[in-house]
Amino acid sequence: VTLGTILRGTGKYAESIAAFEEALRLSPRNADAFKGMADTYTAMGGHDTEAVTTYTKALQLRPSDWQFYLWLGNFYLKRQNFPEAMRQYEIVTTM
Repeated sequence: VTLGTILRGTGKYAESIAAFEEALRLSPRNADAFKGMADTYTAMGGHDTEAVTTYTKALQLRPSDWQFYLWLGNFYLKRQNFPEAMRQYEIVTTM
């Protein structure tokens, strides 16, 4: 996860994704790896679908983990998709 974060920070996005994929291979429910991968897709620009898919997969594996709903809500908020952001935040507050 740390390697993926460093690679993202240096603009090596493909390598960053590969590092997060390896982290998930070793620990399939690792929240930090999913978050890092989604953040990398977001940093790449034009990869919103992949970012949402990453959050969705994490939610399928960890449906009771409120962090993913929060992170997905923040993602939608940054994209000014306010109805979807609110939906995610409401899930967080309910949890």
